[in-house]
Amino acid sequence: LNLTDLPKMDTFGSCDPFVEVTYAGDKKATSVQQNTYEAAWPDDTFSYAMADPPDEPLRIEVFDWDRFSKSDSIGTVLVPAADLLAAAPEAERSLEVMQEGKAVVGKSKKNTKITLRLRVIDKGDGDGAGAGKRKTSASRGLRVTVE
Repeated sequence: LNLTDLPKMDTFGSCDPFVEVTYAGDKKATSVQQNTYEAAWPDDTFSYAMADPPDEPLRIEVFDWDRFSKSDSIGTVLVPAADLLAAAPEAERSLEVMQEGKAVVGKSKKNTKITLRLRVIDKGDGDGAGAGKRKTSASRGLRVTVE
């Protein structure tokens, strides 16, 4: 999970980004990376159980952390349910961060992008080794991992 071309958000600094990833009300967040226009979280992995097929988008929100006030929203990325299925079993996506319908432009004058790796597995298959086995309705479902 990484961000490139972040905007200048602070008066006496650059940007202190962190990311919140939400699916079906389950929200998870990265740590804050201080004073940067590029951020990476190589060790952060978030997993979510989802219906098969997925019924809602994966929501990724990018914030600038502030010590003495509420964190500022930089923008949002929505990964539609159909794109989650298309990512199976694994795909890397580079997506523009949007704010009020417009691409966020970074200090570099390039659009701010988030790059993430999606892994989608059928929970009935576990690690995929059971492909081809008959599934019961209780075992159906997907798990998506965001890295």
